[in-house]
Amino acid sequence: MHRARLRALSFGVESVADTTLKKVGRRPIPEPHQREVLRRCRDLGIVTAAFYVLGFAEDTWDSIQATIEYSIDLGSTVAQFKILTPYPGTPLYKRMLPTITETDWERFDGFTPTFTHASLTHAELRFLLGNAYTQFYMRPSFLTNYMRIAMPQVRTLVESLDGRVREHHRRDVMAKKRSLADDRLAAPVC
Repeated sequence: MHRARLRALSFGVESVADTTLKKVGRRPIPEPHQREVLRRCRDLGIVTAAFYVLGFAEDTWDSIQATIEYSIDLGSTVAQFKILTPYPGTPLYKRMLPTITETDWERFDGFTPTFTHASLTHAELRFLLGNAYTQFYMRPSFLTNYMRIAMPQVRTLVESLDGRVREHHRRDVMAKKRSLADDRLAAPVC
């Protein structure tokens, strides 16, 4: 592949939950196969980009957090996260029409919540999206992986630092989750 000048490969993981993917008509790629593809690409010097969708109907705070953690563990070179967006004119839009809250089509951008989710507020979806990018890119191993640094001493140090960063992210996420839950309880009921 590399000899044929393939330098980058993109693929849609979308969700860690096979049941979620099946409900939206996607065929899940088995985890061992995903890992093997990434390993082979890494060995060949091919950059990998994985894409994830947050906010499927079955998603919860915890399932989205599991998808974020999986994105890190999977180890693609880069990752892109988007909020589920029912684009006008698609079957998803027709199916979700009763829950769509946005009327400005310019906001159907993958970064703006455009529908009422069964268990997550717009603020929670926005936070989880931002948190996905923070957790994936703001860790020492992202930089060493991106720069292809393989020295064992550096990798050992980076793994230790990653643990500290992961714990810091975990505390921040739990604090924000409590804060958003408190906001939800304090909000007036219509």
